[in-house]
Amino acid sequence: MNKLFDYTYYRLYGFNENRSKDDIPWLYSICLLSVIQSMNIFSILLIYLAKYIPSYHRSPWLGVLIVAIFLLFNGIRYLIFKKIILLKAKWKNESVQKRKQHGIWVVVYIIVSVVSIVLVLAMFNRKVYGG
Repeated sequence: MNKLFDYTYYRLYGFNENRSKDDIPWLYSICLLSVIQSMNIFSILLIYLAKYIPSYHRSPWLGVLIVAIFLLFNGIRYLIFKKIILLKAKWKNESVQKRKQHGIWVVVYIIVSVVSIVLVLAMFNRKVYGG
């Protein structure tokens, strides 16, 4: 699973490095990866809460806490242990076909993460508010 996150960070970094004019593509990439990972965990957590703790009332602090944990974890991971130089070296000889295939999986991962949180929030709102 870490390989997926490492590759996603690597591709997000490359995307942000090419698009941004400033010197902080690492910040954009870490933040975006953390939000995506948080959406996955939040989706699972909301399903659990809806099923086992139906009286739970949403709090924005839970989401903030989850994002903060992932920001801290990813910041440490990608700024100290898995620096972008190491990730670039790992995938520098990637063929065009493999790069395209892996890029498609990154996009699918992002889309599935966004769609899943939207669906779960819609389900949770319907259950809580009876809509």
